[in-house]
Amino acid sequence: MNMPLATTNWRRLMLLSAVVLCAGCPAAKPVEIVLPLAQAEFAGGQEVLFSAVTGTFKGSSITARWDFGDGTSAAGFTVQHTYDGQGIYTATVTVTNEFTSTASDSLEIAITSSRFVKLSQDGSLVPDTAGDWSMVQDLKTGLIWEIKNHHDFEADYDNPHDGDNTYTWYDENT
Repeated sequence: MNMPLATTNWRRLMLLSAVVLCAGCPAAKPVEIVLPLAQAEFAGGQEVLFSAVTGTFKGSSITARWDFGDGTSAAGFTVQHTYDGQGIYTATVTVTNEFTSTASDSLEIAITSSRFVKLSQDGSLVPDTAGDWSMVQDLKTGLIWEIKNHHDFEADYDNPHDGDNTYTWYDENT
């Protein structure tokens, strides 16, 4: 069964990475991004696997550093990253050897939706442009935040949306 790259699991991505590494060795460039594949699209909140290989770049101690184009970075030849917002980002990997020589490769990543979505009062999805919404859901964690109203310093427990209501959780194991 063919699955889009964006929905495949970690084992399949690692297998794909191994196939790409073997099929293209050595790379024609000093360093090359092999995952994600060019033109791939991802949803906000989804983990994206990045992998790079060195081709003509030489050294006995080579390190890789990623700049994901959203103000965050990571170290390693294979890393994962989650984009929160919708947009086009340029991910860049820079490799450095023991002589402090460097080489880089970049790839544009399309994030087709936001990590956070608006929900109506009944919990259904509403467009990002909607002016009337009651909750926000984090697609990565599944958590939902509700917008409270009627903040008048009087709790109204008959109205679950009242801004003055307070709730606590009891865990019998603690």
